Amino acid sequence: MDIYQDARLITFNSNDAYEKLNADKNSNMTFSIPNMLVDGPDILFSTCGLVSAEIPVSWYLVDTDTNILNFTYLAVNYQIVLPFGNYTSDNLISTLQASFDLALLAVSVTSLVSFEIITGKLTFKFTGTGGNHITFNYNGSDGLYRILGFTPTFDYESITSGGFDFIYAPNPLNVLGIKQIRMCSNNLATIGNYSTGSTSPNNILCCVPIDQPAWGLINYVNRNNLYSKLKAKNISTVDIQLYDELGRFLQMNSINFTFTIQLIIYRKMPPSAQIISLGNISNSLDNIEQDIKNLNPPSNENNDISQNEDIEQEPINDGTQSLADDLGLLLYQ
Repeated sequence: MDIYQDARLITFNSNDAYEKLNADKNSNMTFSIPNMLVDGPDILFSTCGLVSAEIPVSWYLVDTDTNILNFTYLAVNYQIVLPFGNYTSDNLISTLQASFDLALLAVSVTSLVSFEIITGKLTFKFTGTGGNHITFNYNGSDGLYRILGFTPTFDYESITSGGFDFIYAPNPLNVLGIKQIRMCSNNLATIGNYSTGSTSPNNILCCVPIDQPAWGLINYVNRNNLYSKLKAKNISTVDIQLYDELGRFLQMNSINFTFTIQLIIYRKMPPSAQIISLGNISNSLDNIEQDIKNLNPPSNENNDISQNEDIEQEPINDGTQSLADDLGLLLYQ
């Protein structure tokens, strides 16, 4: 059975989405593309892949998913809410310390947040607790927990030593932020892409590494030409979601992005159409050359000449008749 590929290139701009589902996060939307893929009896299957993407690094290290730290002191619940933005280790530490001091001002507790250069870990030191423990609560704090170096499944209670209370982060401070963008689509779900994350296991269109700093531009190109077999047979709308590696929606802060996908439809060749391969062309040329040789056999010119030499020519006048005989014959007539 002969098969041919019907390839289609489709470009997208998030500004053109007819439906945006998470407001200024701008990472969950739907596009209308009527008859992008229509099933037919000649279609065997279709594949799809991301060709390129241009995504501005417009999100923050600290945003709505990573700006809260809940803690308890003297059976009272407190909450630190950090301003949105991108932080270095120094300005994050100073902001944390100021936030703790403001939250505990009424109970005369002060804080000192320090960074261990060798290990990269944070230490929280509290003064004026009177031996009463401070406890960091992971519930509702998991985003900021990961940045500060805490495991987001445990509460951390302070340790009293020398009249101070200490909480030690078990892991290094992480201000790198998001490391990967997972571009997903339910309408473009395939049977070949999988994920161990919380997003749907096979609706990943592509994983884009974040290799640019804040306010830079990610230019992704599918150099591996990776395409996967589509589940859907009819597509008129395309939904797109941008997640980070933890399955959280990217917060693009209303900044738009662009990308291009390629749809390849594998169709059966119509019976009336024929594809001549290079091998068939070569065989056809050989046959034509042989036919020409058969129509023009090797020249026998030399043989004809030798045969003509053996044939005795009949002379017009062999010399036995005299000229007079010839004249007499003429006079008689």
